[in-house]
Amino acid sequence: MIKQSHQGFAETLLFILNVFLIFLLVFGGYVVIPQWLQPVGRMHPLMLHFPIVLLTMALLFEYFRFRPAFKEEALYQNFTTVLLLGGSLLAAITAIMGFFLAKEPGYSGNILQWHKWTGASVVWLSSAIYWFRDKQWYHTSLAKAMSSITLISVILAGHYGADLTHGEDFILAPIRTATAAVPIDQALVYQDVIQPIFNAKCISCHNEDKVKGRLMLTDSGAVLKGVSRANYLCLAMLK
Repeated sequence: MIKQSHQGFAETLLFILNVFLIFLLVFGGYVVIPQWLQPVGRMHPLMLHFPIVLLTMALLFEYFRFRPAFKEEALYQNFTTVLLLGGSLLAAITAIMGFFLAKEPGYSGNILQWHKWTGASVVWLSSAIYWFRDKQWYHTSLAKAMSSITLISVILAGHYGADLTHGEDFILAPIRTATAAVPIDQALVYQDVIQPIFNAKCISCHNEDKVKGRLMLTDSGAVLKGVSRANYLCLAMLK
């Protein structure tokens, strides 16, 4: 079991991180991340796997916590407490790192917003479970409901994160019906040859939600705009 002094410190830190996360989300438009903090934000993809694992385990344990076989089992209860506290702390840290990363150029759009808010929901819900789970009014039905909603939030945050990193519909793309091949004598060079290559290899980083290098490759107009910008920059460098 966590020593009381360590547990108290972790609980205080969890409260501070929750408040800081709310501040970032409310006043995010006015926040500027200094360059020395950018490496912290870029650790977001590394850190996020830890809270996912810890919280998934903790939520499963919490779901069955009030069963007679586990209700009076001290090891079960204490282990669940440790998992919830550790998972919530890491989730809060990871969410803040993600906010820092999202402030870099190239991140925008609806998918980012969904990922941001579902990720924040994971932090708030898991923290609420930890803080309220020993209250008298916290019973088995509420424990199951809270655990289920939080687990769904974890899944959704991961889904939107995958779409943001690898392109929209990343998870279901392999099982969707493939587009029929266009006969070579009817193929249009850009539409049927070039754009499919962009869709398969490039769109994940160059779309409306993730504009790496300020370049979009979603359609011919966006490509031409990117080429024009590249030509302008080259000419400017030659002057």
